[in-house]
Amino acid sequence: MLQILLTILKIILWIFLGILGLVVVLLLLVLFAPIKYKVDAKKYENIKVKAKINFLIASVTVLFDQETNQLDNVVRICGIPLKLGGSEKKDKPKKEKKSKKQKDAVEVSIEDSSVENNTEDTSVQSIDVATETSETQTENTLESDKFDVFEDTNELPREEKHLLGRIKVLFKKIWEKLIKVKDFLINFNPDTVSEFINKKTCKLRKTIHRFKIFWNMKCTVKTRAYLKKYLLSVFKHIAPRKVKGNVKFGFDEPYKTGQIIGYISMLPFVYQKELYWEPDFYNKVIEGELYLKGKIRLGYIARIVLNINIWKTIKAARKIKV
Repeated sequence: MLQILLTILKIILWIFLGILGLVVVLLLLVLFAPIKYKVDAKKYENIKVKAKINFLIASVTVLFDQETNQLDNVVRICGIPLKLGGSEKKDKPKKEKKSKKQKDAVEVSIEDSSVENNTEDTSVQSIDVATETSETQTENTLESDKFDVFEDTNELPREEKHLLGRIKVLFKKIWEKLIKVKDFLINFNPDTVSEFINKKTCKLRKTIHRFKIFWNMKCTVKTRAYLKKYLLSVFKHIAPRKVKGNVKFGFDEPYKTGQIIGYISMLPFVYQKELYWEPDFYNKVIEGELYLKGKIRLGYIARIVLNINIWKTIKAARKIKV
C-alpha cells in the first residue's frame, strides 16, 4: 500500500513540476521573445500603408489604400488567416443578387400569365395589366410617401413652419437666456463669489505643497535619477533599427522647411545610409517612401517598470496628507 501511495505521489509531483516548467517557459517566451514590427508607407498621388506585427505564433497585418478608402485587417495564428476587414467588398454582390431575383420573379409571373392564356392577345393584355398594376403601386407608394411628409409638417407648430416663425423662436430663446442672466445678476452676492475663490485657492495651495513634499522625498530623488538613466535607453529600444526611403518635402515659405530640417537633424534614427531627405524650398510638397523595421522586448521594459523605487514612490505619494 505504501509503495502504491508513493508512486501516486511521485506521478502527481511530476505532473505539477511539468505544469510549472511550462508556465516558466511561457513567461520567458513572453518576456524575451521579440515583438517584430514592419511599416511600409508610400505617398505620391494616393497614400498606401502596410503594417505588420509578429509575436511568437501570431501576426497582424493592416493594409490601407486611399483609392479604395478601405482598411483591411488579417490576423494569422500558426499561419491560419482570420480576416477581420473587407466587409464593404462583400456587401455589393448581395445587392446585385437581390436585383436579379426580382427580375427573375417578374419574368416568371409574365410566363405564367402567357401559359394560362394561350393566345397572343391575352398575353399582351396580361403584360399591360401587370405594367399598369406596377405603375399604380409605384404611384400609391409615392403618394403615401408624400402624405407622410405632409403629416410630419402638420405635426410641427405654426411658428416653426416658415422662416419668420423660426427667427421668432430663436429670438424667444435668446430673450429667455437674457432673463436668466438678469435674475442671476439681481441675486448676485459678492460674498458667495469670494468664498468660491477662496476654496479654489486653498485647494491649489494644498496641491502645490503636497507636490513639493513629494518632489523632495528620498525615494523620488532615487527614482528621478533612475529614470534619467533608463528612459533614453527605452526610447532607443522602441525606435526602429532599420529605416529606408526617400522623402521629398516643402512648405509655402522656405524658412519653415529650413526649421524642419533642423528639427529632423536632431533625431538619431535619421542618420541612416539608405534614408534620403530632399527639401524643396519653392513648392509645397510631401511625397516619398518609407520602410521601418524594429523589435521590442517586453522583458526590457518590465525590468524598468518593476523597479522597487518606483513602487515605493507611488506608495509614498498616496500616504502624503496636508
